[in-house]
Amino acid sequence: MLLKMKSAGNIIVMFFCVMFLLIGSKNISGQNLSCFTGSTGTKSVFTNSGQCYNSVNNYAYDVACGTTLTCLVEKSKWTFTYELDGATTGTGSTTLNTILLNKGVTGVSWTAVYTSTGYTYQFQKYYVEVKDKEIPVITCSNNITVFNDPGINGAVVTFPAATATDNCELDTIYMSEGLESGSLFPVGTTTIEYRAFDIDGNMSIKTFSVTVIDNEPPVIIVPERKTTNATGPCGCPVFYTVSGYDNSGDTIVFEKIKGVESGGVFDLGTTNNVFKAIDKYGNYVIDSFDVEVIDTVAPVVTCPILP
Repeated sequence: MLLKMKSAGNIIVMFFCVMFLLIGSKNISGQNLSCFTGSTGTKSVFTNSGQCYNSVNNYAYDVACGTTLTCLVEKSKWTFTYELDGATTGTGSTTLNTILLNKGVTGVSWTAVYTSTGYTYQFQKYYVEVKDKEIPVITCSNNITVFNDPGINGAVVTFPAATATDNCELDTIYMSEGLESGSLFPVGTTTIEYRAFDIDGNMSIKTFSVTVIDNEPPVIIVPERKTTNATGPCGCPVFYTVSGYDNSGDTIVFEKIKGVESGGVFDLGTTNNVFKAIDKYGNYVIDSFDVEVIDTVAPVVTCPILP
């Protein structure tokens, strides 16, 4: 473009105007800032699985540049740097991609410098809040099955204490249901439940069972061998008692398998009486005793009547 000047003074003035526009000042940018967009407000994300941080990906928190040819060309004329404060601290340039942001709130401040002039533009500060929603991991015993201790309606059972880990920080773990290790567990199944909390209030629950099986038969008490004399030609009645008890403390059932009921008439000779005692779990025991009836009745002689 040709400029016609009317005087040498005008030429000098125009020279300095052109130089000012070409060189610019450090407070004036030659970049169209509308090409750039920075994040604002607070962004919320969650920790990576098994970790207490969030790994930035997809360039989610970088200064965004327009996709027009002008913007892409102009972006190369700028240098972008960031500063982190709060839960995560540090500085860097170009991109936050792959940066690990700790749990909590991190402030992000981006600064752009126009390379040729040194012009500086400060983007609005924004925040990234990394939240933990991952529950603690509880390690406890597998299910336990044992038989009752002899003579006891249950069993003393021990198991290792439960432990817990957390991707960030564990607060507490406790037994919320069941009996402590080393307790006397009753016959049947007892559920042991543990609960664990981390410092962010995330809770996990894990259970296992302790099953005690009663495999102990009851005790049956039968009479010693009984010997008695006959009271008649057919034998005599005999009374006896069969009793017993069980480790459960519950009533047991008696079943006569063979022989004569108490109070019944026993024939001459030896009668074997067999009884079965059954507890409520189906455990049983069989025992027997003999009853001997001796014939001591003299025979009756009937003489014929002579004519």
